[in-house]
Amino acid sequence: MEQREFHVLGQVTPRKDGVARVTGREKYTVDISLPRMLHGRILSSPYAHARIQHIDVSRAEAMGAVCITFDDVPKVRYNERIITTPPVLHKDHYVLTDKVRRMGEAVAAVAAETEELAEKAVRAIQVEYEVLPALIDPVQAMQPGVEPIYDTVLWGEEEIEIENNVACERQVEEGDVDRAFAEADVVIEGTFKTQKVYHAQMETKSVVCRPEPDGGLTVWPTTQSIHNVRILLGQIFHIPLSKINVKRVPIGGTFGSSIQMNPPIPICAALALKARRPVKLTLTREEDAHDHTRYGTQIHLRLAARIFKGKQVSPEVRCIIIPGTQQIYLDALHEGLIETFIKAGAAVSTPTCGPCLGGYMGVLATGERCVSTTNRNFVGRMGSPQSEVYLANPAVAAASAIVGRIASPEEIAG
Repeated sequence: MEQREFHVLGQVTPRKDGVARVTGREKYTVDISLPRMLHGRILSSPYAHARIQHIDVSRAEAMGAVCITFDDVPKVRYNERIITTPPVLHKDHYVLTDKVRRMGEAVAAVAAETEELAEKAVRAIQVEYEVLPALIDPVQAMQPGVEPIYDTVLWGEEEIEIENNVACERQVEEGDVDRAFAEADVVIEGTFKTQKVYHAQMETKSVVCRPEPDGGLTVWPTTQSIHNVRILLGQIFHIPLSKINVKRVPIGGTFGSSIQMNPPIPICAALALKARRPVKLTLTREEDAHDHTRYGTQIHLRLAARIFKGKQVSPEVRCIIIPGTQQIYLDALHEGLIETFIKAGAAVSTPTCGPCLGGYMGVLATGERCVSTTNRNFVGRMGSPQSEVYLANPAVAAASAIVGRIASPEEIAG
């Protein structure tokens, strides 16, 4: 057989960035240094749930620091991750908050000439809080009379009222699950829990923002999605996208923790625009751990089978998911499930709904071909021909549910 040589196949191909990485010459966000650059720090809430009564930044400003609070940022709500079309995107986040919904949430920020001065200035800020109950049980969070996490959120541009911390509802139903379990030869069930997991990437989240003479911004962020960052910064600060340049910067590991626009990015942009100078903002390891984790879950699983066929008839899953304070991935989770159910032959009904920190409550039902579901978009795998999913804040625990069912008469008949 004739031997052929290829340009790529069978050849050793060095990584384009390999030499720079192993020699320490690769430039990450924290390595970016610009003329007249200030250093930023964030003031994080020590409480999981609280209203901010008053913030005094006078002592920090007396040190020469540039300070911002909720009063200084645009009142534009957004979702840190654009994962669906604008009319149905759930938005609940501000650059800085006037009501704390998780421990470590940013309530103010400063920029100063040195990192040391920025740290002194941020510690000089005085905040008066009205501490509210921190709900950590998702079922309890949905009970009447519980302190609301959000009064309203945006669904597209429509403001939706939130009741009992339940965000919205979608329903799809087909098949007779009760009959499937009634006719099963074997039913087994159990409850399983997983904890929140911090990504523990080597690089904590960081960003450098430089305001441009034409009113634009140049940004060097820790992010996996530069276009997502560019679009959101344009929307928040009302800057034409033609004037926003988001640089692709090497990342020191993310494991999905920076697939969205990280909270420090718009905070740093707000500081830079107010100071009219470049600003670098880098989270500490503790701040980074509070900022983003993989969700914890509580799963109650029930399986039914007919022994003579050795065939699963109707799985049932009740899964409590703890996603965090803001609606980042819940759209991806919900629409990933919806998409999989549709591919499995489900009929889908989509009533008007409003989202957020909770997620979704409703019924999803699949047709006869579905034995498990996979969220292709992000969250992972969730076996749920019949599933009940509650989405709740770990600190404050807003919650809602997705319910799915499977077991058509044809399946049961075998």
